[in-house]
Amino acid sequence: MAQRVTDLLARMTLDDKIGQMTQAERGVISPAQLTQYRVGSVLSGGGSGPARTPRPPGPTWSTTTSAVRWPPRWASR
Repeated sequence: MAQRVTDLLARMTLDDKIGQMTQAERGVISPAQLTQYRVGSVLSGGGSGPARTPRPPGPTWSTTTSAVRWPPRWASR
């Protein structure tokens, strides 16, 4: 495990590492910005769910999460 972590960190740039430690709120960042800034996670809290409804249906959440998924380029090397 330690070797895998060392290998993974060696493939990441400083920007990759900073991005992975960043969490953005879903309502204020676009999928393009997630890729640009290499954001590590997305928070959807405080009523910022998709469609701005208190309890959005499952398919709405599925569409939202699919839009923000991205493969970091260092993950597949």
